[in-house]
Amino acid sequence: MNCLDCLDCLDDDQLAAPAVAGCVLYGCAVCHRHVVISATRLTRAATMSQQQPVDPPARTARCHACQTAYDATRQPAAPAARRGCASSLRRSCRRRTPASSGASAP
Repeated sequence: MNCLDCLDCLDDDQLAAPAVAGCVLYGCAVCHRHVVISATRLTRAATMSQQQPVDPPARTARCHACQTAYDATRQPAAPAARRGCASSLRRSCRRRTPASSGASAP
């Protein structure tokens, strides 16, 4: 094993390929078969509180595992199931109040 062999090739018990990039998130060496290159928009400060995109977009190299995790964080979140905490609290409060039937004030 060379110090710059592809980690994914070694994990898959394949012949280790030389690395062409390093994953920006994990830092592992990645070969040309396992690297995922994506465009990243950089910005620069234009005026106070404003950003302008810089062209052309920069490239980001990630391993497949980090790209999958990154894509998962970019997906819209599924709506959370309501647990009904407020409604169950209201029900428990109703049970604690004195019943108005049968008891009358003199």
